[in-house]
Amino acid sequence: MKSHFHNDHSGGLRNFVADGGVTVLVGAASAPFYDRVLANPHTLVSDRLAERPVPVAIRAVEDRAVLADPARAIEVHHVHTTHANDMLIVYLPGQKLLFTADLFNPNFGGPGMSVPNPKFAVMARELYDEVLRLGLDVQTIAGAHGGGTATFEELRIAAGR
Repeated sequence: MKSHFHNDHSGGLRNFVADGGVTVLVGAASAPFYDRVLANPHTLVSDRLAERPVPVAIRAVEDRAVLADPARAIEVHHVHTTHANDMLIVYLPGQKLLFTADLFNPNFGGPGMSVPNPKFAVMARELYDEVLRLGLDVQTIAGAHGGGTATFEELRIAAGR
């Protein structure tokens, strides 16, 4: 799953898929971008995928995708945000756990940095509103940046709600 197209979240994709047998979930808006990234030749600086081309499936997530896992339910949701139009989040309903990239990053920059910060308040507000819109019962949030986790209440505070 690619949370969104920004280079710090999409870099390394070609190397990751080079072993084959991979389906990449992406926001529907960026599916053509990922198709091109995986299809384009890398002739100046070869990579593993260029050296051993393998088919890679791209699965565009319009609104929601559910992944088959016998141990736990895994949901991937498209969320509306100004950060990226293809933004995806992952929700594990049994664990009430949400994973997000960039929109809210618990302890980014050190302990306590997931509390209100004007620079990140807009993204936190958008994530908070989207969680409510989707009706997700979130208790714990893990972010792609930062360390540790935060509570939904900490997101509410960061969002100014």
